[in-house]
Parts: sequence; C-alpha cells; structure tokens
Amino acid sequence: MIAVLLTFLILGLIVAFGTFDSVDRVNYEATKADIRLIESSLKSFKNAHGSYPENLEELVEQGLMKANPVDPWGYEYNYLLRNGGYQLWSKGLQLSGQ
Repeated sequence: MIAVLLTFLILGLIVAFGTFDSVDRVNYEATKADIRLIESSLKSFKNAHGSYPENLEELVEQGLMKANPVDPWGYEYNYLLRNGGYQLWSKGLQLSGQ
C-alpha cells in the first residue's frame, strides 16, 4: 500500500513540475510575441518622429498601442533609451518567483 501511495506521489510531482514548465514556455512565447509587437510600434514611432520615444507611454499616446503593455506575469516591460537605440526586456519570470 505504501509503495502505491509513493508511486502516486512521485507521478503527481512529475505532472506538477511538467505543468509549470509548460506554463513557463507559454508565457515565454507570449513575451516574445509582445516584444515583437512593441518593437514594431517603436519602429513606426521612429519613422514618424525621427527618434525613439522617451517611454512606452508615448506609443499609447500616439495610438500605436492600446495600453502600456504588461508581460504574462503582470509586470510592465522595461524600456531604456541607449545611444540612439533602445533596450526592451521583461523581468517577469524572475520576479514571479517561479
């Protein structure tokens, strides 16, 4: 009986950790898609204004995005102007504690 319970416990743990991996993969792919969309909006802004915006809110104000984007973990994307270009990233997975 104990062996059967132990087997179910081990199988449950395998399934649980496999599910978290799947969720992380889905969130990662969603983040990549979001970043591609934001980058497209940034390029449109630069084409129209000659430079990248100071912050992502300007994309919303110009109608290039509907709202300030948040990653699948609920955190805003990070955007930093740097030497005529920009850096764009998500810290969601690290901050979510998963």
